[in-house]
Amino acid sequence: MMLAQIEHLLELTTRRTVTLQVVPYQFSGYAAEGSFTMLRFAERELPDVVYLEHLCGALYLDKRSETELYSRAFDRLTVDAHTPDHTRQLLAKARAEI
Repeated sequence: MMLAQIEHLLELTTRRTVTLQVVPYQFSGYAAEGSFTMLRFAERELPDVVYLEHLCGALYLDKRSETELYSRAFDRLTVDAHTPDHTRQLLAKARAEI
């Protein structure tokens, strides 16, 4: 199963619309307290939205102060994460070791 997941991730990295970056374990968890999804729209008049899922439901945050906080956390994660090229190399190495 893990092999199929790694192969699927590697396939996704070939798409122009997908950027995949692995965050090293030592950096995980500090930029954000949990997972979140940033929704950004092509139409400039539509505000960014942060989607948070939890045990009892979900939240959609659209206040500028809230979305800016998550945007900064997202930026920090992309800086700390491996580059897309290095991420592909790590996945290919993991695939070879299975």
